[in-house]
Amino acid sequence: RSGVTLSASLVRLETERAGEHGVRASCTVSATLRDGRGALLAVLTGRARAEDDAHAAAAATRDALSVAVRGAVARVPEALDRTP
Repeated sequence: RSGVTLSASLVRLETERAGEHGVRASCTVSATLRDGRGALLAVLTGRARAEDDAHAAAAATRDALSVAVRGAVARVPEALDRTP
């Protein structure tokens, strides 16, 4: 399919303590598909949560972000199939 634009935005990325020695990272990513005229075809969302030891907060954050992005992008083919 030609003339389709995918735009993604980071909606939320939070890291918090989880228990005594852990961290929990949560992420939400929103993506939109638009046709060549700019008309909205689909809104796709990916969410993820990752937990790790407190010393690995950066890794938990990266993991949550990565999975959330993959979750949103994985829905692109289905969304394109549903558009006229």
